[in-house]
Amino acid sequence: MSAVDTYEELQSAIGDAANRDDLFDNVTAYSPAVIDGMIKRVIADATTGIQRDLLARGGHKNMETVSDALATVAGTETVTLPSDFGGQRAFMITANSDYVPLEFLDPTTLYKQYPSSVTGQPEKFTITGTVTARLRPVADAAYPIRLIYYQTLTVLAAGTDNWVLTGHPDIYVSRAMWRLSMLLENDARIQFWKGDYDQLMSDLMGDDRNVRWAGVPAMPQLQVSIA
Repeated sequence: MSAVDTYEELQSAIGDAANRDDLFDNVTAYSPAVIDGMIKRVIADATTGIQRDLLARGGHKNMETVSDALATVAGTETVTLPSDFGGQRAFMITANSDYVPLEFLDPTTLYKQYPSSVTGQPEKFTITGTVTARLRPVADAAYPIRLIYYQTLTVLAAGTDNWVLTGHPDIYVSRAMWRLSMLLENDARIQFWKGDYDQLMSDLMGDDRNVRWAGVPAMPQLQVSIA
């Protein structure tokens, strides 16, 4: 499986796992539209599903990136986040060479605390939609921003890859085969591939937690006696 690190090799691996060579060709019966072959479609579905599962499980270190390309605009409440934004880890203002983290609030709480559009150095923020941050107070100047966030997975196509494919192709194959088994109504294999995928994802996230949190001191245990 380690040799599978390109989009084309992934297609072949899924075809081999399915033992089918008739799922690659585009469907042109609905001319002039061209529908991608089933293999390509389940790979696209796998990318969406893997990304959703990674975020639901708390994100992975390989998704994290740092951007210093953003800045506030004086008098403007919003900041447009990167197009590949999948979730925030830290959002901070660079003020006088210091990094000042902003507190995240849900939209209702943010606007309850700041009902007016008073200006100043932002202290808190919320996220609405997919790539819009809203700040309070509204920025009174142009403040550089450092954003640490989870990047979404690169959508696979010819000549592209992403870190899951290059480092963990077995996850891609299992997730795609799970979807393919459902589309082909191969009920006998659905649970097999789902179980395989769930185990691989658990192993991936377990390794990530060991690396990122191994140095965190354990909380002391409180001994409680019940009479």
